[in-house]
Amino acid sequence: MSMINTKSDHNRLIPLLLATGVLTGAVILWTVWASWSSINITSDIVARAAAFERVAGEITYLDEVLTNSTRLAASTGDLHWVRRYNEHADHLDAAIERAFSMAQHFHAANAIAQTRDANEILVATENKAILLVRDGRHKDASDLLVTPSYKMQKMLYAEGMQVFINKLNDEITATNNAAARRVSISLGMGLFSLFVVISLWAAIVRLLYRQQHKLTKLNIDLDAANSAKSDFLATMSHEIRTPLNGVLGMLGLLQNTSLDDEQAKQIRMAYNSATSLLTIINDILDFSKLEEGKMELEQTSFSVHQMVDEIVSLMSTGCHEKGLNIHAKIDKSMPAWFSADAGRLRQILYNLVGNAIKFTDEGQIEITASHRVISSEEVDLLISVSDTGIGIKDNVQSKLFERFSQADNSIARKFGGTGLGLAISQHLAIAMGGGIEVESQPGFGSIFTVRIRCCLSESPSELDIKSEHIVTEKSLRVLIVDDNHINQYFVSNLLDKFGHAFETASNGKEAISAWKKRPFDVILMDVQMPEMDGVTATRHIRQSGLANADIPIVALTANALVGDREKYLAAGMNEYVRKPIDPKKLHNVLARIANTTTTSIVNNSSPVDNVASLPLFDEDRLSSLGSLIGEETLQQILEDSLDEAVSLLRSIHSAIDDNDLSAAKKSAHGLKGIVSNVGAERVSGFASELELEAKTIEQAKSMAGQLDTALTQTCKARKSSDICFQ
Repeated sequence: MSMINTKSDHNRLIPLLLATGVLTGAVILWTVWASWSSINITSDIVARAAAFERVAGEITYLDEVLTNSTRLAASTGDLHWVRRYNEHADHLDAAIERAFSMAQHFHAANAIAQTRDANEILVATENKAILLVRDGRHKDASDLLVTPSYKMQKMLYAEGMQVFINKLNDEITATNNAAARRVSISLGMGLFSLFVVISLWAAIVRLLYRQQHKLTKLNIDLDAANSAKSDFLATMSHEIRTPLNGVLGMLGLLQNTSLDDEQAKQIRMAYNSATSLLTIINDILDFSKLEEGKMELEQTSFSVHQMVDEIVSLMSTGCHEKGLNIHAKIDKSMPAWFSADAGRLRQILYNLVGNAIKFTDEGQIEITASHRVISSEEVDLLISVSDTGIGIKDNVQSKLFERFSQADNSIARKFGGTGLGLAISQHLAIAMGGGIEVESQPGFGSIFTVRIRCCLSESPSELDIKSEHIVTEKSLRVLIVDDNHINQYFVSNLLDKFGHAFETASNGKEAISAWKKRPFDVILMDVQMPEMDGVTATRHIRQSGLANADIPIVALTANALVGDREKYLAAGMNEYVRKPIDPKKLHNVLARIANTTTTSIVNNSSPVDNVASLPLFDEDRLSSLGSLIGEETLQQILEDSLDEAVSLLRSIHSAIDDNDLSAAKKSAHGLKGIVSNVGAERVSGFASELELEAKTIEQAKSMAGQLDTALTQTCKARKSSDICFQ
């Protein structure tokens, strides 16, 4: 409904905007035209009036000159005044003619005509007086200029000029009044139009505000829906993985018992089916993470030769069952080591090779690898998987990388699958700076080429390689906490094979009770349980203040979404093992705990004093590492680790200066991981505290100061002080 209303508002908004724009433009154009017209008319009248005023002034002046010249000539008999009269008489006639022409615009032609006629009579009388002066008859000339007739013509002349001037003033007044009325009308219409325009814009703003409000509410609803989806996925992940863990575990145990051929075949088929179900669950979760932008990529060193050989070895069984050959061809110039997310690349290749085997009934599968140099440090890694299978039609190739999509329905029915594998692989490849391309022809097979951007790397250290195969002969006392009895049974069998003693509990309350009564070396804690969940139980143990409150606790859970591991570590757990349980990973986690005397607890509520009391180094761990890799190698790793820690601490301070709390926490997380590897307990504790507890920049700044001190002390304890952070 919200989307419909939003669309309705949008449909009303467009014509309203158009109408408002047209009206606004019309008002502006009309106002400009009215103003220009008024100014133009008024300016024209004023210009003509000014011109006539100049002519009228000229006429008045010339009239006075002629009258005075005639009178002076008559009274003195001086012919100089006669010449002066003759010089100005023609000018007066011309000025009167110009005035007559201008009078047409002011409707005053009659008044000027009266002035012109009177002027002609006056000129005739004055010419007679001039002739009398020339004849020496001065007195007769003077008498002629004072006759009633002459005076009458002078009066008519003056009246005509006055009428004209009055007409002129009336015309100017009328024009000004008309211009004022026009301006008033323009102003009134402008104000009315402005009111209408403002009203329309107000309506538009209201519609925009209402639409924005609906969109905001819609976004909130969508966020809530996404959150609900994430919660649903988390719950479903746990609820499906938990029984699936039991299924896989029990089938794995059964495979190691005495079975006849038929039983072994049935168990193998059941195990493969359960594994396929797990793959589908992982695909759905992976795609959900990719859609939400929560898929995190790691940078690890890997060898293309080793990875391809591993894939060929693992996938050869499936090929041989279908009578297919599988082989690899790697470019001889291929660098030995790359740095990228090796796990995700391996996931892509397993998917591509698995598809190739699925859709090929005869022939071969070939994996080829090459590279293209981008810079001195970066290359594009190109790995192609080709097959001789059924091929793909041109019109469906573009749909292959869409979610829940396969070439056609018959393929889905025949071969199965979710249709998410290629979509996830494409998303992962793009996230790693590349992509996947396909070339195919129906009946002649397909070639899928994955390209990712990698950095050149060096061989990983021996410590990294051996860390996956930790061996211990120490037996641990383990408390298994899980509400699922099948999971308890499966884990119990694993621990029995590992040589560890164990007890079980079904929820957090039972776990706390057992922990208080008997000493344990480690707790394997499920997360979602009735009565009391694993996180609550862990916090209760950590905050109890009892002697064994620092017991190592391992999260044993089916929750596999991004952020789950960090959440459990923040609650005080030491390790995280995801269900379905990989026996090798569980063995290595328990072996690390058995080989470590002092366990660093990541506790979100630990006070600063507890961290400050941690030793600078875990000497037992250093001793074990020295025995494993040699003292010289250990010293070099120590030097390199502390150098990198100093660099990361500078990054923390830089992020704090930039007011970027998230970047500071990210650098603290990296610092913690580096120093933890070499047993730098105190620095690791302060870095964990900054990462997990800092809520503001001021808190982060204070914690960074404590981290400064701890790292300086650690540097001085193991290396020259000039490398320490300043």
